[in-house]
Amino acid sequence: MFADNINTIIPVISTLAGIVIGWLLNELRDYFKLRRENKRVINHVLFNLLEIRSILAKTEMEHSSEFIIKLIEDKYPQVPKKQMRFYMRSIFNLYLKKIVADNQNNSIQSIENRYKDSVDDFSKIFPLLAYEVGGKINLYNYLTFLTKYVEKIDDMVRAEFNNDLVPNDQDEYHSFTELISEFFETNLFKKALNSISVDIIKISKKLGRSTKKSCEEIMHGQDSSFESEDFQIFFDDYMEKVSSYQ
Repeated sequence: MFADNINTIIPVISTLAGIVIGWLLNELRDYFKLRRENKRVINHVLFNLLEIRSILAKTEMEHSSEFIIKLIEDKYPQVPKKQMRFYMRSIFNLYLKKIVADNQNNSIQSIENRYKDSVDDFSKIFPLLAYEVGGKINLYNYLTFLTKYVEKIDDMVRAEFNNDLVPNDQDEYHSFTELISEFFETNLFKKALNSISVDIIKISKKLGRSTKKSCEEIMHGQDSSFESEDFQIFFDDYMEKVSSYQ
């Protein structure tokens, strides 16, 4: 009788074991599928944030000004410095707008949208951490300023071109650094860059130390050098177009 009971129980246990094992395998499959999908989303978010940070880093003023003024003065050593200011304002502002346009479909607004979309994607995986991501306000403040800044420089260029500036205004600037930084809010730039850097590090930690280290190396590269070759190409192209109109 005991043997009969065993023979009855064993198939039941085998069936239950098969069900449990099947359920576990299905759960593991879903877990690893979700993990792969989460990793894909995080990598996409990091890519977007690093791209945005790269654009911000290129708008930094302090280190780029020396190269730009030397390039222009070497090109036109005979032009008086007062007259040179007009060209500097115009060329630098066009370059600043080109940095944004080349990377973000001609719109500063699209940078904000790209950042928002990235954080929204991340919030689906880690809602609490996404809430803690603190770069939004500083980034938006800087981009709002940047929009007004390029408009301000455009107005100054048009005023000089039309001889609308008061003569004394022409003597206010003693260097190119003063020229382009007079209306530039350095603190806004630094806060925006620092905030998005912190966001990148927080998010990269979710993929491990190696990803975090790679992000740090990329950000260091973004900060370490002004892309003089890019500006040289832009400058040569600009001067070629100007010459064609003369």
